[in-house]
Amino acid sequence: MVGGCRELEIMRARSLFNELKQGGDYLLDIIFPRLCALCAKEGSFLCIDCTGGLLVWPKHLCAWCNRTDAQSNICDTCAPLLDVQDLWIGYRYDDTSIASLIHALKFGYRESLGADMGRALASHIAVLPSDIEVIIPIPLDSYRAKERGFNQAFCLAKQIALHHDLIVDTHTLIRTVSRAPQATLDAHARATNIHGVYAIDMKGNIPRSVLLIDDVTTTGATLREAVSVLRNAGVQSVYALVFAHGTPPEQAFRAHHPEGFRSGLTT
Repeated sequence: MVGGCRELEIMRARSLFNELKQGGDYLLDIIFPRLCALCAKEGSFLCIDCTGGLLVWPKHLCAWCNRTDAQSNICDTCAPLLDVQDLWIGYRYDDTSIASLIHALKFGYRESLGADMGRALASHIAVLPSDIEVIIPIPLDSYRAKERGFNQAFCLAKQIALHHDLIVDTHTLIRTVSRAPQATLDAHARATNIHGVYAIDMKGNIPRSVLLIDDVTTTGATLREAVSVLRNAGVQSVYALVFAHGTPPEQAFRAHHPEGFRSGLTT
């Protein structure tokens, strides 16, 4: 009972904090100065110097299996595994600075940091395919959305949308089930855990082409499930953009396509 009361107090405190954040940036800057999450320099939550030092995903590598692929962001072998037209990865999660940023965003409840991270990500994506109609952030389950006060994928999506003059769609793809966080599970358990958690809100028009956005992908289970639900609803083209890849890509490839890995496709 004591633990439950303590958790309720924490949630109320976070709720109050989120209400204060909406009261105005001026007041927030006085109470909560904008300090870089990496170097503590005042002025923004991610300063220009630290942004320039982040480990960017190499442009000449497939965004999934890490093999050289000069034709596109994702090679012909990996694209069918995720069922996407194209995939962009912004940064490498094995960069300790990237890991620190994502941890501060998700578990430090620093929503404004998400905007700075989104702008950094947008700066690396100069052009998007012209057929993309809307941007869809991966939905967060209701419990974690309430606890955190925001969806980190939505923070990123807003900045990408502003940069490319697109609309953020939070209504088409919805999350209907809460389950254990993916980060607590191994590669094989993640696919089972995420299965069936998304649905389509059929009240509106289904877009023909979408860009999915998430903060981190590890085994690709979340992306695959979201893409599958969108495809089944009639979406013709699905692209994906992720802030960081959270595991060595060859491990992700092996988790979802062991036959291909054994046959030498990822060497």
